[in-house]
Amino acid sequence: MSLIARALWFRQEESLLARLLLSPLWLLSLVFGLVVARRRAAWRRKALAVDARVISVGNLTVGGAGKTPVTIEVARRLAARGERVAILSRGYGRESEGEVVVSDGERVLVDARTGGDEPVLIARSCPGSPVLVGPDRAKLARTAVERFGARTLVLDDGFQHLRLARDLDLVVVDGSNPFGNGHLMPRGPLREPKGALAHSGLVWLSKVDQASPESIERLAEEVRRLTGAEPVRSAYRVADVRRLEASGASVSLGSEALRGRRVHLLAAIARPESFVQTVESLGAEIAGAALLPDHAFLDERELAEAAAAAKRTGAEAIVMTEKDAARFSPPQAAELPFLVVRVELAILAGEDRLAEAL
Repeated sequence: MSLIARALWFRQEESLLARLLLSPLWLLSLVFGLVVARRRAAWRRKALAVDARVISVGNLTVGGAGKTPVTIEVARRLAARGERVAILSRGYGRESEGEVVVSDGERVLVDARTGGDEPVLIARSCPGSPVLVGPDRAKLARTAVERFGARTLVLDDGFQHLRLARDLDLVVVDGSNPFGNGHLMPRGPLREPKGALAHSGLVWLSKVDQASPESIERLAEEVRRLTGAEPVRSAYRVADVRRLEASGASVSLGSEALRGRRVHLLAAIARPESFVQTVESLGAEIAGAALLPDHAFLDERELAEAAAAAKRTGAEAIVMTEKDAARFSPPQAAELPFLVVRVELAILAGEDRLAEAL
C-alpha cells in the first residue's frame, strides 16, 4: 500500500510528508461535505417511489466495507421467505454502458466485463433473483418490476443513490477500519460523514473478528449513539477452497486445502488486507502477492505471465477471492493452479434485529 493510501485509511500512520501532500485537499473535503449534505436534504423531498419494497445496502467509505456479501445475504434471506427479489447495481468497473440485465433469474447472461464483477458474483450467488445494472436505479427498478415481476428490490451500494425512495437503508461498516482517517473525500475515504449513519434503518458491522473486542465495542457504542439501535455484527467464515478450470467450472477442495501450502495472491479488490488475513488464517504461507486496483482486468497472456512469476517465487498455487474469480479465468497454459477462497457471512450478534428490519 502506498504512502498516500495508508494515510487515507490509517490516521495513526500519517507521516509528516503524507500530511503535507494531503493538506491542500482539506478545503476540498469541506466543500464536498457541504455538497453531500445539501444533496441528501434535497432528495429527501423528491425521491421517486416504485411499486415494490426497496432495501438499500450501502456504506460510508469508498469500497472495501463488505457490501457485496451483505447484499447476497439479504437477497437470499428475502428469497427464502418466498419474496420475488431483484438486485440492482451500478455495475462499477464494467466496460459496457447503459442498462444491462446480468441475470434474468434463471441464468447469468453476461460476463464481468459487460455486467461488472460484483453483479456477476451476486448473480451466481443468488439463483432465482434477477440482477440488473445501470446508472439510473430508478429506471432499473421500473424494469425489474414490470419485466420480472419483482416485489422487493435490493440496491447494491445504494446509500448515496438518493433518487430512488427506499423502505430500509442498511449501512455496512467495516469493523476492522470503519472510517479510515476520518476525513471526507478527497482528503480521506469517507463519502459522507459518519453522522450520516443517523439516516440508516440498520447498521451492519462486518469483519468484527479482524479487530480487537475493545475497538468493536467502542464502534458499537458510537453506532448506538447515532442511531439509537444495536448493530448487526458479522465475520467471514471460509466455506470452501475451489480450483478454477479454464472452462469456468470449479472443483471443491475443502476449506483446509491451503494449510501448509506456499501460495501467491492475485487480488483486484479495494481493501486486500482482509483477504491476506483470511488466507493466513487458513495456514497458508504467502510467497508473494499481485495486488491490483479494484475491478482490474487481466487478459489471458497477463494471467499466464502472473502464474509464471508466481511459480518463480516457489508458490504452489495462485489464490483469489470470489470477486476476482468473476473476472479471471485460468489460462490454458497456466503453470500453477488457480484457487478461489469462498467465504460466507457468520452473524455473531443482531440476528433478531436483522429479521425485524427485513
